[in-house]
Amino acid sequence: MYEIFEAREPAGIWDGKPSEKDYILTRIMWLEGLDTQNANTKDRYIYIHGTNQEQLIGTPASHGCVRMLNKDVLTLFNLVEEKCKMQILQHIPPQMIPSIKKYMRTNGLSEINGYKMKDLG
Repeated sequence: MYEIFEAREPAGIWDGKPSEKDYILTRIMWLEGLDTQNANTKDRYIYIHGTNQEQLIGTPASHGCVRMLNKDVLTLFNLVEEKCKMQILQHIPPQMIPSIKKYMRTNGLSEINGYKMKDLG
């Protein structure tokens, strides 16, 4: 079960049942864009978060947010520090694969945000 957020505030616990409502779940990681067109992301409520619509991950189904699998949002939330710089990429750069695989092995993960260990080569 995951925390539901509404207007950036905790609003209850998702019961795990399918719903037409597109919940913001798990954690909210604020984004403050550094480039001109994204400098107002915080004011526009654009952030990284989990969702109850995990089947839509990888499709343009949000209003600008970066939606992730709930378990991966928890992992990322515990890895990054507040105010750290992040770069959002569509694909994993090849030079990052060894580090990601090491992290997965160290933490007993077989998959991270839809990527299975075998998919990483």
